[in-house]
Amino acid sequence: MRLVTAWFVFLVSLLSLVACQSGDSTATEGESPSSTAAKPADPSKPIKIGFIVKSRADSWFATELRFAQEAAKENGFELIEMEGK
Repeated sequence: MRLVTAWFVFLVSLLSLVACQSGDSTATEGESPSSTAAKPADPSKPIKIGFIVKSRADSWFATELRFAQEAAKENGFELIEMEGK
């Protein structure tokens, strides 16, 4: 059950990051919505995603980190791991 919960928390966090990257759909006067949209990422540069855990020693956070590492391998992005203070 803890494994399912950890996976669920990771997926929700990842989806939140994706949702935050959507462009601002409200254009100011004189601008078209397409001119204010987010630009696509440069495919020649690797995607980097940061992941901060409270403590690597705690089994809950270690599990979260392990799933994040697996997702990085499977999906081809660079995971930047940090421990909160």
